[in-house]
Amino acid sequence: RILKLMNRHYDKEGYLALVDKLRAAIPDIALTTDIIVGFPGETEEDFEETMDVVRRVRYDSAFTFIYSKRTGTPAAVMENQIPDDVVKDRFDRLLAEVQEISRERCARFEGQTMDVLVEDVNDHDSSLVTGRLTNNLLVHFKGTEDLIGKIVDVHLNLEIELTDNTLDNIIKMAPYLDEKSQDRVFGMMLEAVKSLEKEQKAG
Repeated sequence: RILKLMNRHYDKEGYLALVDKLRAAIPDIALTTDIIVGFPGETEEDFEETMDVVRRVRYDSAFTFIYSKRTGTPAAVMENQIPDDVVKDRFDRLLAEVQEISRERCARFEGQTMDVLVEDVNDHDSSLVTGRLTNNLLVHFKGTEDLIGKIVDVHLNLEIELTDNTLDNIIKMAPYLDEKSQDRVFGMMLEAVKSLEKEQKAG
C-alpha cells in the first residue's frame, strides 16, 4: 500500500522473490538498501511490514531515513502526516533492528583474511583506505593511496568495521533530515560508537 503511494512499481512479494533468486545464485552476496520511515499514511501495520522485510532479507547494511516534507511534492499535501513522536519511535526500532542484523552479518567474516579490491582513500580518515570484498561488502582498513586498484589480503576486524559503518550512516543520512532530526540521530549514533569503543577496551 505505501509502495503504491510512493509511486514504487513493485510489491513486497515480488521483491522478496528477487532476493531469493539472488541468494540462490550468489549465496554469499551482500545486500544493502535505503528505507524511509514515516511516509504520510503509514500505519503501525505498514511499519511492521517494513520490519518483516528487514528481518527476512537480513541486509548487510541499510541507510534509514525519516520522511521529510518537501514543498512541491505530492506527499507534502497528503493527509495523515505522521506525528513526530510516532516517527521517532519507529525510526529507533528500525535502526536497532538494522544494526543488530548488520552486526550478525559482518560477524561471519570476523577473524578471516580475505581479498579486498581497494577503491579509494577513506572519506573520513585519510589513514584508511576503502575497498570491497568479492561479495561487494565494504571494508575500511589502514593503507595508503598507492594501494588503489590493487587486490590485497586484509584481516577483518568486526569492531572497526561496525564503527566505520556507523559513521558512514551518520554522514550519508544527514542531508535528508531536518535540523532537529539531525541532532537527535547524530547524538544517538555517536553514543553507539562510544559504546563500541568501551566494549573494545573492556575486551
